[in-house]
Amino acid sequence: MMSDHIVRKTKLTCICSDMISDVMRGLPEKIGQFICLQPRELDRAQLYLARLRINQARTIQEKGRVVLHRFEGLFSVKGDKDILCTRNLVPGEALYGENLIHVQNEDGTEVEYRIWDPLRSKLGAAIHQGVSNIWIKPGSRVLYIGNVCGRTVSDLSDLIGLEGLVYVVGLSDDVADMAGNRPNVLTIKSKLIDHYSYRMLVGMVDVIFFEIDHHPEQQFCEEGFFLVNNARYYLRAAGHYMISRQVKVTNSTCKFIFNAHDYLKEFKPIETVMIDMREGAYALEVGGYRMRV
Repeated sequence: MMSDHIVRKTKLTCICSDMISDVMRGLPEKIGQFICLQPRELDRAQLYLARLRINQARTIQEKGRVVLHRFEGLFSVKGDKDILCTRNLVPGEALYGENLIHVQNEDGTEVEYRIWDPLRSKLGAAIHQGVSNIWIKPGSRVLYIGNVCGRTVSDLSDLIGLEGLVYVVGLSDDVADMAGNRPNVLTIKSKLIDHYSYRMLVGMVDVIFFEIDHHPEQQFCEEGFFLVNNARYYLRAAGHYMISRQVKVTNSTCKFIFNAHDYLKEFKPIETVMIDMREGAYALEVGGYRMRV
């Protein structure tokens, strides 16, 4: 909303998909049309924000301490408010402007952690909201399909470590760029209906994470078949699935997909977690596949 307001106010030329980056690129030249600034005030403001960010990172490092989270492979920064973080698989790399925390071990080695923002990742938000289990840990294999979030992919990459693997079906530019530096992320560009086309690339996985964003209910049937087929092709017995959907869609995704096609013998819903994101309210539905009785 702020970007759109700035575009209208300053008459910047923007491509919709790149609006934020275009606005930030053009804003310094036309900032005077938006707010009143004296000469060099913008430079001083940018310098102040940079110093503030550095001091904020130092404050987290000095006042907080990193401890193990209840989920294996995750960590918490204990301080005034607990913060979720992962051990950075690519030290020195902050992909989305997140804070990096450096902790020095007794032997002199240093470990770097990345903050996991729950407002920008549906899985991170579900963990923050108290989901009972995410079924993902170091060494896990995860199939991430649908409207892929690059932030979540990078956090999963940190979580599973070099022994694990994240298969990503449904690419965005930020995922493609990020995956180049992460050996445990395999990106696959394929249509959602062609679940069989990457059979030679994807092995059996422990968890399928499926994103449903901005789709009307009439498309659930097609996406439901795609989810079911991917599970039957790639999800191991006693594995788990997670479905992220917008709350404004009234029907339960699991009920709509699985009951309509009599798949309840294979898919067992476990819990639904309601989460709040910057773009709206979502639900994360968690279940098991071919669970042992």
